[in-house]
Amino acid sequence: MVLAERSNDVRNGKRSRGPSPNGHGSPDSSSDEENAEKIRVGRDYQAVCPELEPVEARRPDLISDRALLVWSPTTEIADIKLDEYITTAKEKYGYNGEQALGMLFWHKHDLNRASLDLANFTPFPDEWTVEDKVLFEQAFQFHGKSFHRIRQMLPDKSIASLVKYYYSWKKTRARTSLMDVVGEGRNAASSGSGKKESGTTSEPGGSDKESDNDEKVQQNKQQLSAMKRKVGDTGVEDYRPGEPPAKINSRWTNDELLMAVTAVRKYGRDFQAIAETLGTKTEAHVRSFFISYRRRYNLDAVVREHEAERGNTHHIQAGTTSTESADTADSSNAKNGTASPTTSKDEKTEVDSEGVALGASAEQGGPPTTPPKHKPSK
Repeated sequence: MVLAERSNDVRNGKRSRGPSPNGHGSPDSSSDEENAEKIRVGRDYQAVCPELEPVEARRPDLISDRALLVWSPTTEIADIKLDEYITTAKEKYGYNGEQALGMLFWHKHDLNRASLDLANFTPFPDEWTVEDKVLFEQAFQFHGKSFHRIRQMLPDKSIASLVKYYYSWKKTRARTSLMDVVGEGRNAASSGSGKKESGTTSEPGGSDKESDNDEKVQQNKQQLSAMKRKVGDTGVEDYRPGEPPAKINSRWTNDELLMAVTAVRKYGRDFQAIAETLGTKTEAHVRSFFISYRRRYNLDAVVREHEAERGNTHHIQAGTTSTESADTADSSNAKNGTASPTTSKDEKTEVDSEGVALGASAEQGGPPTTPPKHKPSK
């Protein structure tokens, strides 16, 4: 029987993972794509560091791919002021930490100039949306640190972007998540040490600790419920913080413009009342709005409608008052046994001795008609 000679390539005392003679891959071998994109661990995959060149022999001006320095620490700025600057850049202008520090370094660590220049540029938006982050974490739970497989769920991301996001997320998270547990378990399985996967093992007494924690949580809930019943709602409103006052802003939004037009319809030229209704504008802002948007929203017609409604209301109120006073006078005269000097309700007009109606015009809303003068007869 002839046995085929197997050539075992040895690299640093270890057999390489080459293809088997029969053409079938071994169980522990991976495809070329996996070998090309998987993170390498071990001395076989470490970079070869060149020898350190002396300062005299260095020629940085001849290097074609020189890196750009974007930040250098300084002792001239206090840490508190630096944190305030970064917070302002993040919350007000949408910068991230690296972009804010780059702007500060560009202005040679001048906080005032850097702060003023933040509004002149639009920062590069975060390329990772919430959906991308959720997909990344789900893919990591299934594939671990096999970023080429994670990329199948996020095809628009590069391998470098995936690796960068993983390490940035790993630094900022508050506690160990399922991502690390799965990653450590897969690394332990791929090391070939023969140990069980860390994801399937558990510490002795782990279930007892969980039951103790559940009991403590239940006790805390019972104590909180008892304290709530004891305190009740009496006296709590006095200690609750009130609503913060509205901030005055000179910029007008669409909703504020509509509210202002409605307020003009209701209050007319009472700018103080309109400002109090809006809450975010002063009387001067309302005056400026009335002047600027007078033609656009036809505010003069709105004011005339307000004045017309106000005049009709006063006229109705005055008519009601006069009717009530007349009824009161009639009732008092009836009690005293005297006749009322006014005419009855059936009589609509008063006629003078010459037959001219005096009250018809006044009743129709116009001025009373003056009776014509008779020429003297000759």
